[in-house]
Amino acid sequence: METELQPTNDHGNDVDEKYAFPWMGIVANLPDQLNGRRYVGKSGSWLRNDLTKKGFNPLRVHPLNDWKGFANAIKFHNSYELQQQGKKDYLVSQYKGDELYGWVAKADDYNSSNIIGAYLRKNGDIKSISEVEAKEKRKADSLVSSLANTIEAKRKSVKEIESKCNETFMCLSNVMNQRDAMI
Repeated sequence: METELQPTNDHGNDVDEKYAFPWMGIVANLPDQLNGRRYVGKSGSWLRNDLTKKGFNPLRVHPLNDWKGFANAIKFHNSYELQQQGKKDYLVSQYKGDELYGWVAKADDYNSSNIIGAYLRKNGDIKSISEVEAKEKRKADSLVSSLANTIEAKRKSVKEIESKCNETFMCLSNVMNQRDAMI
């Protein structure tokens, strides 16, 4: 039997697997209670505080787009998986109780026709690790190129200034020689 191995990144994940980007986690089965005629859940700050207590860094406005953010997202995912509260557990569980379920948003979540998919499409994109790495490489290459061009322009400017200084020095030297000759 032959097994094809997929390339992986430093975190051990398939570089071609598609994730929601910026990195996003999904938390399901939020507790709610009937209040009058509608269900009311706990506040977002409660969830943020709960996730912070568990060692995560949930951000509302400034998502982590770097590899540290990806590592946190995978840690988030694995934490729920280890507690048997990941996506698979959420989907197969008949009785979910008060437990929260969590996972990293991937292509199937992004492409789903439910409210989660709509939110992910509105607030992000879907990319593989290799696509994110390639984009970062292009950005770095562009930055290096831009810096090299700036350095070259500054070098030319310095040469022009040196040339003008030399001209001025030569003119001043000639004037001083003429003055000395007249005296």
